[in-house]
Amino acid sequence: NNDSIHPSNYDKVLEFISTKKDVGIPGSKVYQKYVGRYKGTVAEIIISVKGENLYGQIIGRNGQIKLIPKGNHTFLVNGEKERIQFVFNKKNEVVKLIGLDSPMDLEKQNK
Repeated sequence: NNDSIHPSNYDKVLEFISTKKDVGIPGSKVYQKYVGRYKGTVAEIIISVKGENLYGQIIGRNGQIKLIPKGNHTFLVNGEKERIQFVFNKKNEVVKLIGLDSPMDLEKQNK
């Protein structure tokens, strides 16, 4: 995305972005569709579920990062000013993970 938002304005901008809210609190059953390995030209990420939370781990880096639900298959990366979104195909299968605040574009890998 070439229309970058300066990090100092990020929180203020988020207040004005309307997103479809999930009904109820998402949990491990809802998150199972996101679980898997996503790979792009510069990064590879594993998405997993622990308890009632969704996590991402960049291959080659230690630790998992909690993903905070924002609705409409969009998550805020905890501790970062980055939103990610899972993209579905016509069969309602997750096929991609994209960055809404970065050019990240990762394809879901088949098992």
